[in-house]
Amino acid sequence: MVSACVSFQGDDVGQVLRLLARQAKINMVVSDQVTGTVTMRLEDVTALQAIAIIVKAKGLFMDQIDHVYYIKTPAEKRPSRPRAIAISSVTRVQKMWHLCWHRKLSSKDPPQFDERTNTIFFRGDAQQHRHRAQIAGDNRISRPSK
Repeated sequence: MVSACVSFQGDDVGQVLRLLARQAKINMVVSDQVTGTVTMRLEDVTALQAIAIIVKAKGLFMDQIDHVYYIKTPAEKRPSRPRAIAISSVTRVQKMWHLCWHRKLSSKDPPQFDERTNTIFFRGDAQQHRHRAQIAGDNRISRPSK
């Protein structure tokens, strides 16, 4: 890879990333959610190093799957997977459901309930899940569902 001096002033960050990807001869998908401008001057860096610097400076994320780089915003980085809480007591199920409907335990996605197994499926991170399981009185913290 060839090192060079790169300079941009007030240019669209998506266009800059695509230009640098062409120079680096890599495959790249830049999310439509990536917006804003970039002003920078870098010396003696490769195009791929410049991409990594922009991604970090803008608070974005870069994932590589096979031979394709994906540039995403923090909100798109990793969607939360459903997590399940199995509750043995009908009273606890009612308590959890009541709290969910009053938005005290719910994320932006509404919970799903399976009556056969007394299981409530939530979306959210591990910390939110532990908090919900603690309220439910469930000591078995389950792994995310696939």
